[in-house]
Amino acid sequence: MSKLYQNRFLRKAAGFHLLTDKEGGDVAEFVTGQPSRIIRNFAQAFASDGQPPSWMKPEYEGRKVYLFLGRIHEKKGCMELMQAWEKLSLDNPDFARSSLLVFCGWNDGIEGFERRAGELNRKFGNVLFAGPQYGHDKARSMASARYFLLPSKSEGLPMAVLEAWAAGVPCILTPECNLAIGFERGAAYRTGFTPETIYPALQAAHALPDTDWDAASERSKALAAEEFSEESVRNGLLDLYQAAIDWKRVKR
Repeated sequence: MSKLYQNRFLRKAAGFHLLTDKEGGDVAEFVTGQPSRIIRNFAQAFASDGQPPSWMKPEYEGRKVYLFLGRIHEKKGCMELMQAWEKLSLDNPDFARSSLLVFCGWNDGIEGFERRAGELNRKFGNVLFAGPQYGHDKARSMASARYFLLPSKSEGLPMAVLEAWAAGVPCILTPECNLAIGFERGAAYRTGFTPETIYPALQAAHALPDTDWDAASERSKALAAEEFSEESVRNGLLDLYQAAIDWKRVKR
């Protein structure tokens, strides 16, 4: 397809709207002076009604919620996450008692996912598969989270991360999530997608003092407002379009 028409189309482009740094590398050979901007998607301003999520039970009150929200797929690192969670729960009884791993989403083909989550919950009482969450349920789940988890092996631009930041929830992410700005701005903590790399990330998150978490939460909200708001995306697009028009005029 690239040889048939896509490369020719890209070479004639007056500008490039990119979502991630990686996309900049993907089109680098076609950028010959045209304006090129990374303008990410925007997240709606966060709002919750203050009610607990439907999956919340009395025995979960007061626990630190580690939330995965989205499509449950092999590439998202869900099974590796549960493997690391099990080891840390065994190694650290305080972590096991005070933490809760909640999966919100739909299983897109991981055989044995529900069974594995159930086994861990019977063993430790700290793993829950809540199923898909929409509307108020989704907002309530996000509002309950201490951390948002995405130990993914491959992403484009994960919108759930932007929504977590808008809610003031720091994230634990892989570089493959293509949101290095979160690490740079202190709104995300780095992990890999293997159990051996997820384990220390969970361990460090559990040990983080409340004052440091509060600061990370504020940085998350500030990042969402500055880089992922409707206004910032709109202004970025308008700037790109004007630059493309100007470049095309000069080329003529």
